[in-house]
Amino acid sequence: MIVLVGFGIALLSRSQRGAMDRALRAESSERNERQRFETTLTSIGDAVIATDREVRVTFANQVALSLMRRTEAEVAGKPLHEVFRIVNEITRAEVENPAARVLRERAVVALANHTVLIAQDGTEVPIEDSAAPIFGPDGSLAGVVLVFRDVTETRKARARLSLALTAGKMGVYEIDLAHNTLWLSRESYSLLGRLPQDFSASPESLLGVVHPQDRELLQQHFKGTIEAHEPVNHEFPDFTSQWQRVLDKLPGTS
Repeated sequence: MIVLVGFGIALLSRSQRGAMDRALRAESSERNERQRFETTLTSIGDAVIATDREVRVTFANQVALSLMRRTEAEVAGKPLHEVFRIVNEITRAEVENPAARVLRERAVVALANHTVLIAQDGTEVPIEDSAAPIFGPDGSLAGVVLVFRDVTETRKARARLSLALTAGKMGVYEIDLAHNTLWLSRESYSLLGRLPQDFSASPESLLGVVHPQDRELLQQHFKGTIEAHEPVNHEFPDFTSQWQRVLDKLPGTS
């Protein structure tokens, strides 16, 4: 009986050691994977912040910390909206945190135009960004990764371009396919009879100024431009002008 008990204890001990070894290997693998993940995000030139599903900061690379004027200790575990405060540059209204939208829509989202980041010291930094969901192995939503960049120099270049375009009475738009964002020159708003807030960050908002009958054709031109790497050269009547032409034909409106 004593021998059998001793043998059973030996088997249990080996089983426990095996379970412990597997747990240690899994932990080591997870730790190595996380290190690779953080090394990759740290080496990216853009600012990167990762959160858990409760939208608390789990990682921020040095670029992000620099733009927010914060240290790693100041952001770790904090709700994202407390350390990443963004407002509309024109209206000064607070912009919905993109991570909240990602959790709600479970899809990649981009910031609206004219968004500025309010750093800890009060510095305002114009930024462009996108946020994407992080899914776990089982497909559940595990968190959000936010990628943004300082566009101060880009703004300055656009301002110089806008002055030249205004003098020439020309409008220009720019679509960033990588970040799915839209930019319009100042003269474009005037020519289209629109305000900056009439447009969202998404390139699709540009279709709103094109007559519905021409939208599919414009989309085809966009697709052809992307595939052929050639500029779009086509004229489209805008929706407002189309309706104005109709109104002009009505009795008593001339």
